[in-house]
Amino acid sequence: MTTPAEQIAAALRAARERAGLSQILAADRAGLHPSTLAKLEAGAIPNPTLSTLLAAADGVGVPVSELVDGIQPQPRPDRCLTARGFRPEIVVEHPVESIAR
Repeated sequence: MTTPAEQIAAALRAARERAGLSQILAADRAGLHPSTLAKLEAGAIPNPTLSTLLAAADGVGVPVSELVDGIQPQPRPDRCLTARGFRPEIVVEHPVESIAR
């Protein structure tokens, strides 16, 4: 099973290679540091920002949808699965008794 970062990495690398661009040239066209593009292509950025994805897609000449096509939302670690679906975990830092005083 591949992670979303690995799926983005593969799609970005394939788009860059189809365009015949080096990582350095693609990064320059995208306005990104070459190491950022290299990390994206390696799947080393687990949650890239939308602006980074938009820039990377623009740099290789594809719509951002091509990079994220087929990626399913991942459960957030701050939520737990219940019979009715996901619900936020409630963390109480101050007991109710101390607030009522």
